Formats: sequence, structure tokens, C-alpha cells
Amino acid sequence: MPRKNSVLVIELDPGVRHRVCGLLEELGCETHIARHEVLRQGVPQGYDLIVCDWVAWVASSEVPLDERRLPRSPRVILLVHTPDESLWVLALRAGAFDLVEEPNSPDSKQEFRRVVTNALGLVANAHANAAA
Repeated sequence: MPRKNSVLVIELDPGVRHRVCGLLEELGCETHIARHEVLRQGVPQGYDLIVCDWVAWVASSEVPLDERRLPRSPRVILLVHTPDESLWVLALRAGAFDLVEEPNSPDSKQEFRRVVTNALGLVANAHANAAA
């Protein structure tokens, strides 16, 4: 049986958290939930992917947003209520894999699935290369 991808979800809104976990589980992922305070110690390790609420990420540190950096591994997808180009630029400069709208509509759910699938594809390639 293939290994399930392990995804940490850090989302303040219980409804959005439920939708995110449901979509991840539909994609065959094993989901874990953490409170936003976990980010104060840095980005947690041991997961294939982290899906994090933008507000939780902003509140996690006193470091100005334009000076923050996210690790390359695990990959981090940031969720926002309403996408904005300036937020997207900040997120990518910080090292986020992507910034996506919270999956509240059919279109945003489809986009969320696409971004997660792309991120997990890179994780699978990294695992395959490490094993070779």
C-alpha cells in the first residue's frame, strides 16, 4: 500500500478547516491539525505539506512580513479569504509554494485541489530522487 502524504492544517476558522481537511482526505492525504501558536517555534517539520491560514501566519511572529522566510521543505500553501496580488507577492517572496483562496466555492475548491496536487507531486519526486 502506498504511503499517504502527511499534511498539517493550520486554519483559524473551523468551517474552512473542515472543508480543507475534507478535500485533502479526498486526495488521499492524512491530515493533522495544529493551532496557530505552533508557528511561533518556526515551521513544523515532519510533514509533506503545510496548509496555513494567512492570518495565522501573520500573527505568528513580530518579524515584518517582507522579512519572513518559509522553508523549502515542507512546502507551505497559504490560504486567504480574498486573493490579492500584493499578498501573493509577499507569500512567494517569503518562500510559500502558493497562495490560494479558501475553498468555499466550486471554483476555489478546484483550484485548491490543483495546487495541492502540484505540491504533492513535487514531494513525490523529491522522495523518489532521495531513494534513487
